[in-house]
Amino acid sequence: MGVFKVIVLIIHITVSAALIVSVLLHSGKGGGLASVLGGSSASLFSGSSIVEKNLDRITIVLGIVFAVTTLLLVWMLAPSTTTTTTPSTAPSSLMLKVALFG
Repeated sequence: MGVFKVIVLIIHITVSAALIVSVLLHSGKGGGLASVLGGSSASLFSGSSIVEKNLDRITIVLGIVFAVTTLLLVWMLAPSTTTTTTPSTAPSSLMLKVALFG
């Protein structure tokens, strides 16, 4: 595995964990983990305050980076279609004998 693949994989894993945390920190209808971690200060940060807007921006950026690294990993780790395999020239009866008798 090349160095670039390893770097992209490490970034992808890190962004995945950060994206999970940032989504869980959003306050939903029930308050979410933001109110649990914030305790009574959750009422200070409710609504569309600076903290919520920044958390939204961070989540969007993490989502975009996650999507880009996912596409990069799929592109880099996909099997190459330029390699050609040579077809087997063995007769089908020989293939059957090999399959039956090992």
